[in-house]
Amino acid sequence: MIQFRMLGGLSLTAADGREVRSLLAQPRRLALLAYLAAGTSRDFQRRDSLVALFWPELDQKHARAALREALHVLRGAVGQGIVTRRGDEEIGLDSDLFWNDVAAFDRAVAAAEWGEALELYRGDLLEGFFISEAPEFERWLETERARLKDAACRSAHALIERSEGSGDYAAATSWARRAAGLTPFDEKLVRHWISLLDRLGDRARAVQVYDEFASRLAQEYEMQPATETQALIAAIHRRLPHLRPPHPPAPVLRPGAGRACGGPHHLSRAWRPSCCWRIPATGKGGRGRERESPGFDRSPCGRSRTCRATRFTPGSPTA
Repeated sequence: MIQFRMLGGLSLTAADGREVRSLLAQPRRLALLAYLAAGTSRDFQRRDSLVALFWPELDQKHARAALREALHVLRGAVGQGIVTRRGDEEIGLDSDLFWNDVAAFDRAVAAAEWGEALELYRGDLLEGFFISEAPEFERWLETERARLKDAACRSAHALIERSEGSGDYAAATSWARRAAGLTPFDEKLVRHWISLLDRLGDRARAVQVYDEFASRLAQEYEMQPATETQALIAAIHRRLPHLRPPHPPAPVLRPGAGRACGGPHHLSRAWRPSCCWRIPATGKGGRGRERESPGFDRSPCGRSRTCRATRFTPGSPTA
């Protein structure tokens, strides 16, 4: 079966898996195939409508000749039995032999298979595609893009609601993120997404979502988020845990050099308990003398602050 993908990019694949590159290099004929594919599930297309869409600059005789040539090229690219007709004036595609993601997307939405629909919706219809001198086709394309995006948004919102109803807030958050990607300036949706993140306890991510939205809003429209949105993020900020100071590094153990406060190893001076510090005297004759540092009345090991734990001598390994 031929597969034609038009959502978020163009891809035309033959039944054997090879890409049909010849048609991809012919924009107007490719646009004709896309128009027939998007309309196949609804009805056949009349020849006079097709010539008005794709060859408006030509008279009827030459426009119909251009259409016949284009259909001949399409049949050669995708197969003779795929491009069909009903009578002499109506053209269509055989959906049993030709699969396309737009028709599959519409079927999934109609069947409430919203997850499948969003899997198919990878971006705008014919994203970045353009043909010159075809204003009616461009208007049709813009209308179809809006219709398909709206259906994708409704699918995402339905999945959010269903996930919340079943208590699966992680899934609801994921679908909210997907929906916000489709409509990045929908502030009500962004608030809902932030609230879901807050409910999950991921408040740092909630703040990040708000900051990114506020930045987009300022850059595109020179506006600030609504008061309601600002109040929501302020409340989340108040619930953020305060940053804890980093844990101090483990004491540096120096085995074999004596004992400190009854411990099995000699601790470096930096991490020796304050009750056990010995600091060199600085007055006259202070070389080699020592005094106790200020400390607790009772050391952690239970000895008095006058315990003679470790003698400090400038230049010693414990200094």
